[in-house]
Amino acid sequence: FHSSTSAFRKEAMQPPVRLTSRERLLAALEGAVGHLSEYEFPRRYSQPGLVSRLSMAQSHVSRAVKGLESEGLIEHERRRVSGQRRRVMVYLLSAAGRTAVEELRAALLACMVYSPNAEGELQRSSVQELLLEWEQSHRPVPADTFEMLELLRTADEHGGLPIIEPASDAMESAGPADLSSEAIGLHIELAGLRVDAGDAVTAANHLLRAADLHRRRGDQRGELRCLAALSCFGAADEQRMRMLELVRALSATQDTRLNLMLHDALWNLDEGVARGLLDATEPQGESVHEVRLRRLRWLLEDGASPDMDSIPIQIYEDGLRALLWSAQRLALEFLAARGHGKDWPEVSRIEDLLSSLCDSRQAILTSTSAELVMEAIEHPLCSTEQQRDWLDRVWACKPPWPLLGHIGFRLAAVSGRDQSREVLEQLRAAFDAAADDAGREVCESLLASSDES
Repeated sequence: FHSSTSAFRKEAMQPPVRLTSRERLLAALEGAVGHLSEYEFPRRYSQPGLVSRLSMAQSHVSRAVKGLESEGLIEHERRRVSGQRRRVMVYLLSAAGRTAVEELRAALLACMVYSPNAEGELQRSSVQELLLEWEQSHRPVPADTFEMLELLRTADEHGGLPIIEPASDAMESAGPADLSSEAIGLHIELAGLRVDAGDAVTAANHLLRAADLHRRRGDQRGELRCLAALSCFGAADEQRMRMLELVRALSATQDTRLNLMLHDALWNLDEGVARGLLDATEPQGESVHEVRLRRLRWLLEDGASPDMDSIPIQIYEDGLRALLWSAQRLALEFLAARGHGKDWPEVSRIEDLLSSLCDSRQAILTSTSAELVMEAIEHPLCSTEQQRDWLDRVWACKPPWPLLGHIGFRLAAVSGRDQSREVLEQLRAAFDAAADDAGREVCESLLASSDES
């Protein structure tokens, strides 16, 4: 592998890019090590997931895996995988494999390509320069080395160089929808990659596309699973209403994780349905505490004074689940404190957790951090300066609707004139894009008041 990568580096100016299936497989395993601390491993790192992502025959993937293991470039473990009842084999890059992929990525970034400029003319640049331009113009960029490799490998050519165009919206379709399970699985795998890359918008588009394909196939439960996954980092009202419709139409699911996601998405939309989801759940392990936490929230909403100490401060060691649990546990403390008028969480604890949430690249945590800040700024010991700092940090993460509007308006209210106008103008543009006339009118009214003052 190293010799072929070195040769590719020398010829990086001479596309088309043609790499072997072994190199594609190695690139597809990039990032697997980062999931070792999680309860479930993404399916894309199992052999069926690799078959789907690489569009290769099972026998070819199996042969490539064995060869790379014999060379010491990849390793395997038996893990719990999303959507699988039993533990299955997953694959990870070894230290030597990670080095090899880093070399491959450097070679790909050095490739010279053509891309259309604003006038539609082809301009020549390196891949690295092109991706930087896409980032600055807020266009989606390849989530990892594999996506970059596929972008180059499948590109058309002009004058011996690949022609690279910005990625189209994941919801656009040039022809009839592919309703196959493979197409749906691909959208779900791509959504997972985009979540890992911190790109919540594109991840949401892939999940919406997968949900739509399930709907067209008549698979209501598959559609519900995709919409529930979407709700973890923001779902629009119409999507939540569709979830509610599907939950009412389907018999109770035995999937504890799905029930919890649906409960969280629907609890302030239909109290009876949300409570019914918890009643239908038979938790085991850590999910016992997950269910208990949500039952405690209902008790607090009903005006009761349950024992907060019955819910552990932490049940996961580290990783995404640990951060989500800490945020949910802290939100419960705020709910209890508002009801009692005392026992508010320490400000330093809020600061530490918010920093961890905002520093994470996980798109799923963007809405969680926004929800936490909306609770935290009501803290009686939170100064205006502290409010502005917290709101500003979450605003920079661009949370989904409707949280973006809530955060933006609160930030504008506690900021100086110049920053307030900048935030309101960005909000107005966002309301325009969402065709939300009421929100746009509020922004224009506040901007007009600012001009008069």
